Amino acid sequence: MSTTVADRRHCWKQSVRYSDGRLHASTERRIDMRMPIASLVLVRLGRPAPNDMSLFIVSLLRRRCWRLDFPANSAKYSVMSASQVHQLAKTGFGTGTNELYDRARPTYQSDVLSHIRKAAGAKQPVNIIEIGAGTGIFTRALLAHPEWQTSVGELKAIEPSEGMRDVFSRTVADPRVSVSEGTFDGTGVSDGWADLLVTAQAFHWCPDHKAALQEFARVLKPNGVVVLVWNLEDRERAGWVAQLRDVYEEFEQGSPQFRLGLWRKVFDEPSYADIFQPGEEAVFSFDITGTTESVVDRVCSKSYIAVLSEENKRVVKQKVKDVVERGDNKVWIDQAQGVFKYPYNTLSIHQLVLSRSSMTLSSVQYFFDKIMNLAFKLQSVRVLNQEAALDSWIERTRVSQRQYHDEISLSKIADLFCTLPTRDHTHSDAGALSAPLRPVHSLAFFHARSPEAQLGVDQTDTHFCPPAPVHAPEAAARVRISKIEKKGFEKSTPMVFVHQNIDYEQALEDGPLINEERIHVYLPRQARADKRGVHSGVYYLPHTYNMAWNSYQHLVKGLPRPEYTFSWTPTPTTLFRFSALTWNAHLIHLDPAYARNEEGYPERLVHGPLTALMLVEALFHSGYNGRIDNFVYRAHNPVLVGRQQYVRGARSASGDNATVWAEDDDGVVGMSGTVDLLD
Repeated sequence: MSTTVADRRHCWKQSVRYSDGRLHASTERRIDMRMPIASLVLVRLGRPAPNDMSLFIVSLLRRRCWRLDFPANSAKYSVMSASQVHQLAKTGFGTGTNELYDRARPTYQSDVLSHIRKAAGAKQPVNIIEIGAGTGIFTRALLAHPEWQTSVGELKAIEPSEGMRDVFSRTVADPRVSVSEGTFDGTGVSDGWADLLVTAQAFHWCPDHKAALQEFARVLKPNGVVVLVWNLEDRERAGWVAQLRDVYEEFEQGSPQFRLGLWRKVFDEPSYADIFQPGEEAVFSFDITGTTESVVDRVCSKSYIAVLSEENKRVVKQKVKDVVERGDNKVWIDQAQGVFKYPYNTLSIHQLVLSRSSMTLSSVQYFFDKIMNLAFKLQSVRVLNQEAALDSWIERTRVSQRQYHDEISLSKIADLFCTLPTRDHTHSDAGALSAPLRPVHSLAFFHARSPEAQLGVDQTDTHFCPPAPVHAPEAAARVRISKIEKKGFEKSTPMVFVHQNIDYEQALEDGPLINEERIHVYLPRQARADKRGVHSGVYYLPHTYNMAWNSYQHLVKGLPRPEYTFSWTPTPTTLFRFSALTWNAHLIHLDPAYARNEEGYPERLVHGPLTALMLVEALFHSGYNGRIDNFVYRAHNPVLVGRQQYVRGARSASGDNATVWAEDDDGVVGMSGTVDLLD
């Protein structure tokens, strides 16, 4: 089997032959970088003295991003901002006023909610932040809408008023929903969490548009959507509504009400064009049923009316009753019952999409490209100067051979089952002594158990173990380095190719049952960072980093429509357990600071073998109970801890194979493969 290796990260190629007369398979794997050339040199020579390049990168990008309104320490915005809530809103929506507000204010119409669902995009589940959630009027309407009932992953409601939060907690009963204190520029939500940010009947109260934009951009995923929505009495369709508004608007006390249009200044902020695409506005007209009493309640629910003295409230109520009873252009629904049409409009401004091609991102990427190219050249010179040490390592390693023994025990299989979400994290189905090892579960076996002192600086061993469908309780793997090649050093694009032969032997059997060939490709750290568009020196800019990170993802095309999906979120606990099972101490799976500062990833990486396991596990979890012959898979993008994964698959028309893949909330495919099915 011949495979061309062309990946930005460390890859390996496997060619596996089974000689047990029952199963024949070949496997190709490409997984995340384990030990770049720079790491090999550091192991032998010690870490080189730091140079000024990283400091230059940080300084330049910080200045650039400050000018573009991205704070270099934007992580601090994950806690509540110190911005002040408008005093009139604080008192007018204070404790004791909110039951009336919840009863008097209209809900949101079905066509408006359908419109927002379309604006949010086709993917689901959707993580939603609702700022200014009030008593939950919009939230309840959204959760009850048929297009949203099964689309909501989690909804975080943010509301500064304690009284409104109290009513919200009593009227919204859904395990997917939480409510907490916060403001437009201080939500307390983690970076890049939300697919959709909604503010209903609230954004006109926002005191600091620039800070709010920064917060919106921080909490949204790339291509996330912001929706601003208001229900408004329509003074154009009924004379009595225009007269009604003339009555109560004189009491606004200079507050930033919607009709004044002060909220539209957000679109004039310089950072708005850098962060978002232009918004699209839509207006929906509708009628609700009204009575004189309901109109009076509606007016009294306004913040600036709620704070009036009782005498002034009495005057306002009487004027409202006079206007309604006069009823210019009033349309009756049931005059005998005093029920009439109360005309409304809903304004929705949507698709304020976080832009990947914005001025901010393109400017930062320009500097990434320039600086990383220079950094890579400097690193290439350093590697060339240390080539003699690398040659010495190659000479010592060229003839190395290792043999790993393992016991295929039920206890270890049970531990694996406790780790896999497809097995419900239980060991109840671990099997019996006579049962064969399940497909790909051999990834949990045959691993080097090296003393800690012999591990590299990133806590990795230089040998890896592949799949092996072993049927006996005792087996061994013999690993031999057959060839090491250096390429590209003369062009300042150094790479090292390490060829391995691995024989899998089984107790009481003559000769190897499985012969495997691998090719490991090692790149310098800067070469990987340059191609990813990231570097340890720029991680001090979390928001900008995340934008650049997502723009560099490998696109995977040609995947079929999925027939099944298994969703799971890899947690630090999952990674720890799998690392313990496989004797894998690589810090990239365990230490977030190492993953960020040394490897240039935004979070810890999920083990490539664990993702591969999940591809096959999800196939069997979907109902397939036959045998598999050939499993070929490749990693396209790193899979990050804490990001929900959707493991999907679809069988071919002939039914003799299946395409399987794993993607995250943004549709970024981490790994894909094909499985040949025998039954």
